[in-house]
Amino acid sequence: MREFKFRVWNHITKEMETGKSVLMDFYQFVSSYDHTLMQYTGLLDRNGKEIYEGDIVSRYRGEKIKADIYQVKWVMYSNNDECPVSGFLIFGAEYSEVIGNIWETPELLK
Repeated sequence: MREFKFRVWNHITKEMETGKSVLMDFYQFVSSYDHTLMQYTGLLDRNGKEIYEGDIVSRYRGEKIKADIYQVKWVMYSNNDECPVSGFLIFGAEYSEVIGNIWETPELLK
């Protein structure tokens, strides 16, 4: 079973909040414009680091060749008029490396 974890970006202090306080204040964060809640994908990057929604990852081809950089997002999509599917947009976590996130290092996506 997948582990459910969250982290929160505090727009006032400009800090990422993690740990037990995030879980205890979960409902406060969801209803607050001062915070953005991000869910753990249940996946680890190639270095064993947890991948969260909002992370910026670099995907590698082989050991050292960077193929692309993208943001991890929750998406809904459907293929050929079938039932909609939802999940985290991430390509080959085992070949990816977390290099930042959209709040602390947005310039990585430019």
